Amino acid sequence: MAGYGDFADLDRISAPEAELAAGWLREVKSQVEGRVRAAAGAARSLYGCAGRRPGATGRRAAALEDTLRETIERRPASAVVAALAIGWLLGRIGRG
Repeated sequence: MAGYGDFADLDRISAPEAELAAGWLREVKSQVEGRVRAAAGAARSLYGCAGRRPGATGRRAAALEDTLRETIERRPASAVVAALAIGWLLGRIGRG
């Protein structure tokens, strides 16, 4: 069985299959980028609201933003997978 890193069978992929896969990957990339932008906007909004309030809420929002930023910078692939999972979950809830 070929592993994920084994590309020996790539020559067996037809052009239509490759185009289909490329299209799917572009769509996934677009969706992930949209979800990340939405999450960033929500975080900015939360941070803005919390920044106007003194005390612990503002500090917690700032700490959350710092934690998210560090996690995304350290592990971008995990952040993309998490964004996909959150998007899928929100999509399922929205259909329900």
